[in-house]
Amino acid sequence: MADAVRSLRSDTRSGASELIARGARVLRDHAEGSRSRSAKAYLASLAKVGLMVADAQPAMAPFIHLADAALKAADGAPDLAAARVAATAAVDDFVEAAGEDRTRTARTAARLVRADSVVLVYSRSSTIEAALLRAAGEGRRFTVICPEARPAMEGRVLARRLAEAGIPVTACVDSAAFSVFPTADMVLVGADAVVPVGLINKIGTSGLALLASGSGVPVYCVAGRLKMLPSAALIDAHREGERLADVWGGCPKGVRVLDRYYDLTQLDAVRGFAAGDSVLSPVDLRARLRGIRLHPLLRRDGRSARRRPRG
Repeated sequence: MADAVRSLRSDTRSGASELIARGARVLRDHAEGSRSRSAKAYLASLAKVGLMVADAQPAMAPFIHLADAALKAADGAPDLAAARVAATAAVDDFVEAAGEDRTRTARTAARLVRADSVVLVYSRSSTIEAALLRAAGEGRRFTVICPEARPAMEGRVLARRLAEAGIPVTACVDSAAFSVFPTADMVLVGADAVVPVGLINKIGTSGLALLASGSGVPVYCVAGRLKMLPSAALIDAHREGERLADVWGGCPKGVRVLDRYYDLTQLDAVRGFAAGDSVLSPVDLRARLRGIRLHPLLRRDGRSARRRPRG
C-alpha cells in the first residue's frame, strides 16, 4: 500500500479519472484485506487510509468523497464482516458514479459552447475535453485557445488531442493568453476542488478569471459534484517543495524556486458552475456546499491531519 500511495503521490501527468481509479484500488485493497478486529477499529483504519490516499493528491476533492463513501457504508453495517463487504462495494460504486458524474457534467458543459465560439481553456481537464469533443460531435464549429499551462504543459496535451479530433486550436505560452484573450467569448476552466472560499485549479486560473470577469467575458467552471467540499480544511492546495525540478531543474545556487501548482479563484468571478445536469450560479453553489455532510470521523481526522490551504 505504501508503494501504491507513493506512486499516486508522484503522478503529475494523469487526469482526474485515472487518479481516482488508482486511489480507489488502494482503498479497496485495504477495505477488503484490513486485519481490524472490531467494527470501531475498522472504521478508524478506513479513515486513516482514506486520508493517506487523499494526501497523495492533496488538492483533489474526489478523494475525500471516496473515503466518505467507504466510511458511511461501513458505518451502516451490522457487524465487521458486513462492514468489509459494504465498504468494498461502496468503493466500486464510487468509481462508477464518478464516471457517470463526469459524463453528465461534460454533457452540460457542451451545451455552453455555441457555434462560432472562441473558447479559452486553461490546463487540462478530462471533463472539459469531453465537453468540447461532444460539442464538436454535435456539429458546432468553434475555435479553442490553449495556453500551455507551465510547468507541466498540460495545455499542450489538450491542444494535441483536440486537434487530432479536428477542432481548430491555437496554442500559446501562458503570458500570451492575456494578448489573445480579447478574441475569446468564453472561458472554460476545471477545478480540483470547489470550496466556500473559491475554486482551486492550476495556478494562473485566478488571473484569467479576473481578467475575463472584468472584460465581460463569461467564465464557467466545469466540475462535478465530487469536486465540491463544505470546507477547505480537508485539502492542502499549496504544499510546496515536491515539484521543484518541474519548474527549474538544476537551478543556480541561491535561487529559491516556488513550485506552487494551484491558486484560488473567487466564486463570484465565475458566471456558472457546470455540475452534473445543472449550471449553478455562485449563490446556488454555496447553498449546495453548505448541504454536504461528511462522515464525522473524516471531518475530525481531516482537521487535525491536514494544513489549511493558504491564500
